[in-house]
Amino acid sequence: MTRTRMPAVAGFATLALIVATVAVWQLHPFAGRDAWVPTCSDLAPVMQSSAGGAWSVSEPDGARGKTQSSTLCQLAFSSADQRFSGTVHILVQGDTDEDAARQKAVDADCLGVATAATAPSGYSAYRTCGQNNGERVNGSVIAAKGDRWANLSASTSVPPGTEGVAAIAYAQDLAGKLAEHAMTLTGANRRQINKMERYFADVAAIRATGTSADRWVTVTRTSDGDLVGIRPGPLRLLTDREVAAEIRTALLAALADHRRQYVDLRISHFGSPVGATPFEPADTTPGQL
Repeated sequence: MTRTRMPAVAGFATLALIVATVAVWQLHPFAGRDAWVPTCSDLAPVMQSSAGGAWSVSEPDGARGKTQSSTLCQLAFSSADQRFSGTVHILVQGDTDEDAARQKAVDADCLGVATAATAPSGYSAYRTCGQNNGERVNGSVIAAKGDRWANLSASTSVPPGTEGVAAIAYAQDLAGKLAEHAMTLTGANRRQINKMERYFADVAAIRATGTSADRWVTVTRTSDGDLVGIRPGPLRLLTDREVAAEIRTALLAALADHRRQYVDLRISHFGSPVGATPFEPADTTPGQL
């Protein structure tokens, strides 16, 4: 009895091992460990810098916490002149090698009709498609570079007086810019971008205050604008030149305070002022222009 059961147990164990091995291989736990690709929250700020206008995440990647080697998300945008607005549907995947990424880009479905496209330098595959839906158009780019491939479809409004072909070309240009960032942005780039975003946010948040030479006028610069305060008292007794001098010296003092904080911020973020120097007003004499 023991002899007949042993082969059966061994066969079952072998089958279980094969099934487990196939499952592990399909999940790619080792190949995808270092295959980080950017998601929409990484791409929005770089598009803000490179393409201008306004960019935001309209549909985040719900599965981002489970994998870093692919993303499926959507960005919303409006052009700097506000003529174009819409969304970009984004799929980016990291693959095991360049050939696999290229083949997926070649085989992927493209929304609309294929249009002529020249692959930028370094791309192993680059396809474009366009679709005119009347008031809106779609411009798509499917591309592969290195071990990444992406499928990006930009949907945008058609401004009055603009031909559909021109709107499709605009959408494809946006998708092409996004493709380049999707292909090249790394985790190190992202950390540097996040650091610069924090720096610019800190600069914008500086609250600087300056008081005039005779302390009649106070100027406060905030991220929401400049506030001017006038001390209660007989300011009306001052001459026009004295009032102008009070405003001038308050503004200069506020500028000097802002520069001091700006220099401190650069030291805090970068370890040195990096060329920024304190501003010292040349003349804060009361009553002088």
